[in-house]
Amino acid sequence: MKHPHINSERIRLWTIQPISIYEELLAKGEIAVFDSGFAKSDPKFLYGYEWLIDQMHQRIGESDYPKQYPFWAWFQWQDYNKNRPDMRNYPLPKGEKHVRLMIEMPRENVLLSDFDDWHNVFDYQIPVINDADFLKNIPDEDLPYLGYGDVSFFDLPDKYQQLIKSTWTNIFNLNRRKSWHTKRIQATFWTLKLSDVRKVG
Repeated sequence: MKHPHINSERIRLWTIQPISIYEELLAKGEIAVFDSGFAKSDPKFLYGYEWLIDQMHQRIGESDYPKQYPFWAWFQWQDYNKNRPDMRNYPLPKGEKHVRLMIEMPRENVLLSDFDDWHNVFDYQIPVINDADFLKNIPDEDLPYLGYGDVSFFDLPDKYQQLIKSTWTNIFNLNRRKSWHTKRIQATFWTLKLSDVRKVG
C-alpha cells in the first residue's frame, strides 16, 4: 500500500489508542478529547498544548466541541519508508492494552508538524536556534534571553517571550533544513471518527 503524498486531498495516519478508547469509538461512532492527563501532568506541557490548540483553530478551523484537546497521530513515525509505528517497540504505558488504528481523513482537517521541533515548544526554545539567517539579526546581548542562558521563559521580558514564540510556527514548515521525506511528522486533529478507520491492528 503506497504511502500518500503529504499534500494529497486525503492522507493516511496511524494513531495508537487504549482499547477502551477504541471500544468507545465503536459504540459512539466518533469521539473527542476533553481531558489530557499528559498535558495536565506538568504546567510546562499544558502551555505548549494550549499554543498548539490555538494554532489548530487558526489553521484547520474551530474544534467540533468546546474546550477540546487534539487527537495525536503519526503521518511518519520515522520517515517516508517507516511511516507506520511499530507496536513491538513503541513506548506504551503498562496496564492497558492498546490498538493501532490506520485512518484516512481529509488533509484540510489535519495539522502536520515536525515532531522533533515540537519539543522546542515544550522547552520554550527556538526551533531555528542554529539558523544563521535568524541569529544574524539578533544583538549579542539578547542571546542569553533566547535559549542560550538559564533565564526562565516566564521571567523574560514580554518582547523576548514574543520573539521566541514567533519562531515556533517553524514546526509547520516540513521542508525546513531537509525534506519532509526524512522527518518524523506528527498529526493532530479534532475528532476521531469510526468512518475514517481503515484498519485495526
